[in-house]
Amino acid sequence: MMKSRITKGAGHRLALEAFRQEAEQRLSPPHLELWRARGCARYEMFPQADEWKPVVGFAPDREFFYEYGFLLADEQSGGTVVVCRALVDRHEASPTVRLDWYPVRIDLRKRPD
Repeated sequence: MMKSRITKGAGHRLALEAFRQEAEQRLSPPHLELWRARGCARYEMFPQADEWKPVVGFAPDREFFYEYGFLLADEQSGGTVVVCRALVDRHEASPTVRLDWYPVRIDLRKRPD
């Protein structure tokens, strides 16, 4: 029997809601100010199992998990920085979101432009 999953759009809404709930407490003061003024850029992709395993304790599969990221401008680097990424479990019966603030174990080359 095939298990049902929520759509990627529904997953994005869950990730964005979770991000917004914690952003005021988790973002650095400059990033919080920037987010309030302009919002943030976003990306979505299949999760990189090798990057998520140390964070969540398991390797998420591509069938039921999806990653949504939130980026802001970074004055120090002159580019953008991933301020948060969300791992969404898309099982329809119990979708969940795990947030990773200011992730350090990511390969930016794997992220969409």
